[in-house]
Amino acid sequence: MTQMAALSGKNTNHSFVVGLGLNAPQNPHHRSSSCGSEPAICNKNAISQGSRNAHKLYGALVGGPDQFGRYVDRASDYIRNEVAIDFNAGLQSLAAGLKQREMTIQAKRSRNSAP
Repeated sequence: MTQMAALSGKNTNHSFVVGLGLNAPQNPHHRSSSCGSEPAICNKNAISQGSRNAHKLYGALVGGPDQFGRYVDRASDYIRNEVAIDFNAGLQSLAAGLKQREMTIQAKRSRNSAP
């Protein structure tokens, strides 16, 4: 729960999941979300152009702050703003586990309150 609170920004007022909360990342280092619609050219330079990402990558976890707690929402910063499968898999697993726990608690309450 502590890690989910940190990722969602409850501790720092800054979420690290795109689309979650008021101060969520807008510009993850992700080529498909950085490129405009066709006929726009989509290459590695599209990420570093400095403008906002063309498409919102809802639910993606970015790398997060540095060791001093600093975070800049810049697509060109692949270290702190990259969307990678290793930590996104962990986020999705955590979310699924929390949902399963919630459903189990609700089912027990429902059984206990049945006549």
